[in-house]
Amino acid sequence: MKILWKLLSQVLDLSFIHPNQLIRLLTSIGCEVESVKNLKSLYVDDVVLDIVPTPNRQDLFNIIGISREVAITLQQKLDFKFCNKVFLQNISKRNEIICSNSLNNFAFVILLINGIQVKKSPQWIMDCLLQANIKPINNVRDIQNYIKLKWGQKLEVLDISQFYLPHKQNTIMFKSCLQSFNSISSNQNFSVTVNNHSIIKANCEDFNTFTHSVIIKSKILRNTSKTNSISCEDNILYHAIEESIFLYSKFCNGSIQDYQIKNPLQAFGKQVKVIKKNLIRTLGPVIGTQQLPKVFETQIVNILSLLNLEPMVYSNYWVVTIPEYRSSDLLREIDIIEEVGRVYGYNHFYDCIPRTYMKRLSSRREYLKRHIRYFLRNVGFHELVHSSLQKKQGISIHNPLSDEYSGLRSDLATKLIQSLYYNAYQSSDPLHGFEIGKIFYQKQSIIYEKMHLGIVVGYKKYLRSSWLNKPNSVSWFQAKGIILNLCNSLGVNLVWKKAEESLDTSLRQLLHIKRTATLYFQQKKVGFFGEASPKLCYHLSIKGVFYICELDLEAILEKLQSRFLFYFYIQSYSIYPSITRDISIIVPKELAVSNILEEVKNVQNAFVKSIELLHEYIGYPIPKSKRNLSFRIKYQSVCKTLTKIQTNRLDNYIKHLICSKIDVEIRI
Repeated sequence: MKILWKLLSQVLDLSFIHPNQLIRLLTSIGCEVESVKNLKSLYVDDVVLDIVPTPNRQDLFNIIGISREVAITLQQKLDFKFCNKVFLQNISKRNEIICSNSLNNFAFVILLINGIQVKKSPQWIMDCLLQANIKPINNVRDIQNYIKLKWGQKLEVLDISQFYLPHKQNTIMFKSCLQSFNSISSNQNFSVTVNNHSIIKANCEDFNTFTHSVIIKSKILRNTSKTNSISCEDNILYHAIEESIFLYSKFCNGSIQDYQIKNPLQAFGKQVKVIKKNLIRTLGPVIGTQQLPKVFETQIVNILSLLNLEPMVYSNYWVVTIPEYRSSDLLREIDIIEEVGRVYGYNHFYDCIPRTYMKRLSSRREYLKRHIRYFLRNVGFHELVHSSLQKKQGISIHNPLSDEYSGLRSDLATKLIQSLYYNAYQSSDPLHGFEIGKIFYQKQSIIYEKMHLGIVVGYKKYLRSSWLNKPNSVSWFQAKGIILNLCNSLGVNLVWKKAEESLDTSLRQLLHIKRTATLYFQQKKVGFFGEASPKLCYHLSIKGVFYICELDLEAILEKLQSRFLFYFYIQSYSIYPSITRDISIIVPKELAVSNILEEVKNVQNAFVKSIELLHEYIGYPIPKSKRNLSFRIKYQSVCKTLTKIQTNRLDNYIKHLICSKIDVEIRI
């Protein structure tokens, strides 16, 4: 938007400021000045400012709109004294212009001007249009473009000497074809009659003279209960009409024969409430002050007045009225606060981030979810998020969007398997993923929800003992190790039991019954872990084995002591070496390994640091009803190096304890 300095000087006092100073002020309030050029010619000696308004500020795409922003920075009021406001007052109405009642909802002005002559425009108007990249045509069209450029008001100039009159009647009703006749819809019938001749559209570029011309300008008014006349001081429409009368009279030799003004109901601006506390919290403290002083409050009221928002001051808030030309971008309280900060200057506020204080600690559930996410992401798992809605199976919802979302899920495993299948169908890598979400179940006609953790371990082949061997997928025990490590990091000691009887009916179709375990924590069932059934893999065309695990986080939180979840004890490493010993025993096949580990862990000896299953062997020379288990026990002291005698004594003690508690045979 290129603006001449002299045009700004018509409505503002710029005698005390240099263009460079004005550029800095405009930049500080968000109006970027792209360039400044001195325009010197035979007829013009002026400065051109190329201002780039923001797209949401439609009111800045004319000279008067930019003048408002300059007036705010200079804390001035626009001066329209240069406009002669007595043209219409000195003309007696002859009632030659008659408007139909269908135009009662519009505010408009219609002028009938005689003797308009088409000729070359004055040089200053052509220079102004050329700076705005508008090609001068003639004085009639150039004045029309000049009014639009300066006031943002587009006029319709019609030559009534070229009208075609039908023979039926003098007044014609027709559909509006005036594309620039703002606010009148294209399907609305209306009529304007001048000397019993109805007005239709004409192109003034084709005419050399105008015997009788009509200038039309309108804008729509909103329905309101407040009836006030439009103030000439604040209404741009009247200012534009007044200047157009002056220009057409002076440079086109025209004289006003008659006019018509329609102004039914004044559009009442929207009111917005601005709370002082919200303004302080949003903008932050002012530099040099700790709280909002009375002086700052006075400055805010002055800024709101300069923005033409008509503030009404109350004890804890202000009520402002949005003017019509800002109705598109000032809609909420935060918009008003932004305007105050922009005009006051963001450099007057602290730009540091305020300190925040945590009022309370996060919940135990949140800590648990964070820890699970941190652990599983570190071991290469992707977090998945699925919708809780699915096809109706157990719990249905009322008024579903479609059959696909007519029920609530009862487990996480089904959606995880669907994601695994989708990846395989897209020829992507097998998925290692997890999801923390809610499942729903019904008990005695009451619907409950619980937070569950679902884990799927894909069948990607990437594990091998050496580079010479082919990579293999994760085995059952390796997948189990991931679950154990996760639970151990939470302080959850799971008990694994066969799931042949306790497995739900819906899960029997998904899992391999012989390779599925039910998980217990402190004698309460908390989930399951198992291998996908071969039928499911065949149905999904998956050439591999994958594993599914689901844990009830609500049940774990209920049994879990807070010290395992929230507190960590830091202990120094022992500087003395550890000693490992292996024990091999023959046990019945029905005996669970957890029973043996539990007996060893109950040994009240500080030297026993850990015990883990090392190997399982079934075959000759072990009887068919039994199996061989090898355990590795780690001994270590924090104050001395264990001797061979002490280690052998501990070995014998543990072997004796196992034999006395459980029916086993010690091999080594």
